[in-house]
Amino acid sequence: IPLQQIEQPWVMGAAQPLARELRLPPALQANVATTLLFQGQGLLLDQIAERITLATQIPVRVQPEALLAAEAFLDSATQSTALNQKRLKLVGPAEPLAHSLDKISAFFDVYWRFEGAFVEFYKTETRSFQVRALSLAASSHASVGSAASDDQSGFRSQSGTQLQQYQSDELGQLKERLALFMTPAGRVVAHSSGSNVIVVSDTPYALDKIEQFIKQENQVLTRRVRLVFEEITISARSQAELNLDWNVIFNSAR
Repeated sequence: IPLQQIEQPWVMGAAQPLARELRLPPALQANVATTLLFQGQGLLLDQIAERITLATQIPVRVQPEALLAAEAFLDSATQSTALNQKRLKLVGPAEPLAHSLDKISAFFDVYWRFEGAFVEFYKTETRSFQVRALSLAASSHASVGSAASDDQSGFRSQSGTQLQQYQSDELGQLKERLALFMTPAGRVVAHSSGSNVIVVSDTPYALDKIEQFIKQENQVLTRRVRLVFEEITISARSQAELNLDWNVIFNSAR
């Protein structure tokens, strides 16, 4: 088949979203510089959010947990509901608003995102994770022997398979391990019955660690192999004479 090379780009494949600059407000576009000069002393996070709205006409929302002090997200011994009293004074040359928002988030130890119509400062978010746990235990039994009564002759065979719920709560044990990755402000909801889905609400940093841990756990659980062995035992006395048809035995105990 002859090959033809064309020195022109081809656009093909699945639909791609538009570039970020084509759908963001002008103040959030990459090449638009915004100057944020706040006279006087430094401002709290909610005060800075108000100034950004006045300067860019973009509504800015601050989630309640973003106003908490850093002690509320440390170990449980220092858990507190005190508000963050850190103040920031923005000075310097004009720069894209996204860079300013990054600096504000780093100073107050929060995160920011654009939700289509407004900018939001937040500290926690909620994600769901699928846990590939084996919730049922399987067991099987088979027996082959002589008839139970004198009026019956030949062999008697019994076999069956049973599925039962584990006594241990695997999701409950998983919640205890996830607590090591979570902050005191985090919450986790998991039920042993159902679709084995756990829902965790915590900081994005903690959720990223939890996602990596659950991914490793799922890889281990999916490699679990269940083997079921059947044993046939035949006992006979020296005075007895037996004639065994192994085809009948195996077909009846299959």
